[in-house]
Amino acid sequence: MSPINKALTHPKVNVGKRRDFQRQIVGHQGRQIIDLDESGFADDLPRTHGYPERGKRCDGILDWRARGRVNVIGALLGTTPLTIACLPEISTVILFTRG
Repeated sequence: MSPINKALTHPKVNVGKRRDFQRQIVGHQGRQIIDLDESGFADDLPRTHGYPERGKRCDGILDWRARGRVNVIGALLGTTPLTIACLPEISTVILFTRG
């Protein structure tokens, strides 16, 4: 694929919404903007791949009924982390579904 044929914009881009968002950001100049992000991790992650001896089969074990996840929520002010919280799965369901 030549670089000339490659589209440099997302196919679902909405130019009007982007322009409105950029105006809102400019309107907040001088204020501090805090970014929040959430990510989830499994308590137990079994190995499904490995390095068997030559000629031997490599079998992985995966427990489909495994329970337990930990969600991490963090807040950034610029590049400085303000807070990081580790919450069990049930806590984040309550946090994000109740007002």
